Amino acid sequence: MRQHTAPWQAGAADPKAQPAPDEGTMMTTPEHAELVERLLGQLGLEDKIRIVSGRHAFEHEGAAALPTEPPIPPFSLADGPAGVRVNHPGNPEKRATALPAPIALAATWDVDAARRYGDLVGAEMAATGHNIMLGPAVDIARVPVGGRLFESFGEDPLLQARMAVAEIRAIQAHGVAACVKHYLANNQESQRASIDVQVDARTLRASTCGPLRRPSSRAARRR
Repeated sequence: MRQHTAPWQAGAADPKAQPAPDEGTMMTTPEHAELVERLLGQLGLEDKIRIVSGRHAFEHEGAAALPTEPPIPPFSLADGPAGVRVNHPGNPEKRATALPAPIALAATWDVDAARRYGDLVGAEMAATGHNIMLGPAVDIARVPVGGRLFESFGEDPLLQARMAVAEIRAIQAHGVAACVKHYLANNQESQRASIDVQVDARTLRASTCGPLRRPSSRAARRR
């Protein structure tokens, strides 16, 4: 059987190729850390497995019955990124706004527009009963005919990162977690689960790592 290199493994063997993390980017306080430790201490192994398991991409096992104090709310995932794909079983009649594609948002070069976009997404996530947003997407547009090119912010890594950070901060202001996607070196839709991505570490850092790393760190900073 032919072996394929997983996209997220490209360049991983060279520790020097990995960018240093930004300083001061953890969204935490001693109170947050204490609460997390207290909650984890109340959970057994089966409870922890329930938190990270589900039947398919949008249906999480949830945590509604977990014996913690304060209680851990149930998880409800919704896809994006051009608005909310309503998926909550308790709200079958709820609808959300069909927003312009993120590639159109990126064409404005307007970070404040990205913030307002995220504010609407976060508000509609909360209104439809969801608390984890599968978006925004920051896949670099390296292949012009890519089937999902419209979902991200284009070919410029810096623009991708800045638009994503603004959108994520606005989404998360509504108590909704934003899950930036998809994964490192995901640049085409055809055979994306098996394609052999061959890329040198310098190119990987320059074009692909930034849009994933910067939102993951800077969006977490408190203003």
